[in-house]
Amino acid sequence: MTNTHDTSKILDKIKKCLELSKSTNANEAAVALKQAKALMEKYAIDEIDIKISVVAETETHSSNTKSIKNYEASLANLVAREFNCEVIINHVATKKWNGKSHKRSWAFVGLKPYNEIAAYVFDVLNSRLKKDRLNYVKYKLIGFYDKGLKTQRANAFCDAWVYRISTTVKDFAERKNPHKEIVDHYLAKKYPDIGESVESKKTKNYNGSNLDRKAGFEQAEGVYLHDAVHKEEIVKIGY
Repeated sequence: MTNTHDTSKILDKIKKCLELSKSTNANEAAVALKQAKALMEKYAIDEIDIKISVVAETETHSSNTKSIKNYEASLANLVAREFNCEVIINHVATKKWNGKSHKRSWAFVGLKPYNEIAAYVFDVLNSRLKKDRLNYVKYKLIGFYDKGLKTQRANAFCDAWVYRISTTVKDFAERKNPHKEIVDHYLAKKYPDIGESVESKKTKNYNGSNLDRKAGFEQAEGVYLHDAVHKEEIVKIGY
């Protein structure tokens, strides 16, 4: 197989032949099946390739930070789970005039268009979470000069925010994409050496953490996702 465009066209031809092979006309079915097998043999395509041809990857907006925040990983995993996708991390090192720069993005892998919806939902919610975190630190933690403690409190706020938003995402997604097994085949074929999913770690306990979690939970209650006529067309966020 040559390039992605040609591969897609070949797969489409094979799938059409396989559909015709189900014809009630025995002669037509036999000819179609023979053509499908011939194409599969010629281009070294197997049944798994055909199954995973409906799977795609959609990257989120890139980040300049190399480290992954626990609450960000939690958000990515919950969105992926609700849309029956898998989420992987892409790291890219780029050159700048004064040295190397780092770009990181999440890629949602799933059946079209669910992977696209999942990536967009994550981008929108992650952007809102970052904004709410900044405002919480700026206006609610203004009297704290211990940087470590301030970070822990802000993290607790974010953990609760993600916990609360999970209900919103679940209600919106409605689990309409049950073909998780196909996505697993895709990942096994394209990323055979991929590691385990990035999971979040438990936030350390400290005085005042319950107040921060309560604030994060309540802040997320004001965030909701609008349904469009077709979810694959557009997703909007409410304030």
